[in-house]
Amino acid sequence: MRFAVTLVLLTFWSLGVSGFAQVVTGNVTTSSAGLFDDQQAKNEAQLYKEKNLTPNQRAEVDRLENEARMLERSGQTDRAIERHSQVININPGDFDAMARRGSLWLLKKEWAKAKADFVASQELHPKAFTLVESANNFAWLLATCPDDSIRDGKLAVELAEKVYSRSPGIATADTLAAAYAESGDFAKAVETQKKVLALAQRIGDPEAVFAARLAEYETGKPHRVD
Repeated sequence: MRFAVTLVLLTFWSLGVSGFAQVVTGNVTTSSAGLFDDQQAKNEAQLYKEKNLTPNQRAEVDRLENEARMLERSGQTDRAIERHSQVININPGDFDAMARRGSLWLLKKEWAKAKADFVASQELHPKAFTLVESANNFAWLLATCPDDSIRDGKLAVELAEKVYSRSPGIATADTLAAAYAESGDFAKAVETQKKVLALAQRIGDPEAVFAARLAEYETGKPHRVD
């Protein structure tokens, strides 16, 4: 399984999560690619996130967020989670930190914690998913989680279609195909996964994992992460 993002700053090649950066068994990533192009919406979201912070708190949050990103890049997931948690303790309205922590919980296969953070992030602000990978990672979780209580095919499709329209690519298409399969639309799942496989072949990405998922969809089987 895996989570994804365009302009990937960090790619985890250990899980199989679908997202913006591809991995052998899935994709999970964190980056600064934006889901919303509207600068006014971005500014409003940023103001909302920081509206109750003092200058000192804002500086501390910036420091912790920078540390979290460095820890993510070096694969220190637990410590990165700690930094994001510290940010959230200072600023409970920081939906970006919550969504990033959700992606990290996903890497650790802490499904319930990941979903809780994604949902809480989305509920904090209507433009909560200002990062492409956050929405893509959430969609992948909803489509492929082995825990029946976590999955939601309808919401997975809604998120995955939005992300793919904003940032088309292997990872986002891979997630979209998984979402279609989870919702029972295997014709679209097969069609989309064939595009993923063709793109992978074109750019030399590992193909086996994508071909395996295509075979699942062709037999009417949704993908489940290990």
